[in-house]
Formats: sequence, C-alpha cells, structure tokens
Amino acid sequence: MAEPFTIADRLVTGEVAIELRPGMTAQLRDRALDAALSDPLNDAAERLGVVVAAPPHRFAQPLPGKDEAGMTRFAVCGRAEGGRLVPERAPKDDDRRTKKKKR
Repeated sequence: MAEPFTIADRLVTGEVAIELRPGMTAQLRDRALDAALSDPLNDAAERLGVVVAAPPHRFAQPLPGKDEAGMTRFAVCGRAEGGRLVPERAPKDDDRRTKKKKR
C-alpha cells in the first residue's frame, strides 16, 4: 500500500511497493499500480486543489531492489500544473529514484 505522499512546492513525491509475479504482463502491473495509487494521488490532488490528469500508473517509476517483504518498489512523482496533477519525470541529469545527480 502507498503511504501518504509528501507535497512540497506543488511537487508530490512518495513511494509504493506492489507484488509483481514472474511473467506478469505490463497491463496487469499497471492495473495493480492504479489500484495502489488511485486514493493517495486523489488525496494529494485534493490537498493541492487540482485534479489528477493521467492514469495513476503514469506517476510511478520502478526503483532498484525490493522492499523487506520482497515487493517491487516504485517512486511516485507528480506536479501541480494549471489545475491538474501531472506525472513528473526526473531530468536526465537528476535521478530522483536514487537521490543522486548524474555526472
């Protein structure tokens, strides 16, 4: 399950972990992400006074490794823009997933 997301400067960030079985299709993965992220993203959008503008799975990017329970981790990031919460992707020189600047 996703924990409440952090909101700073109209940027929503967080992390979620879901179980991905071997051989799971991308469509099933996206459905699992949608189910896990729908409520937390809607709550964050409501706190910002905006609406979610994309399917929840578009806000997630896989992280390296797994959590303590063996579930696959995903970084979640979105930004409020023009009354909508849109997916945010890290610039090519900034890897938000590892919190390091790329050289």
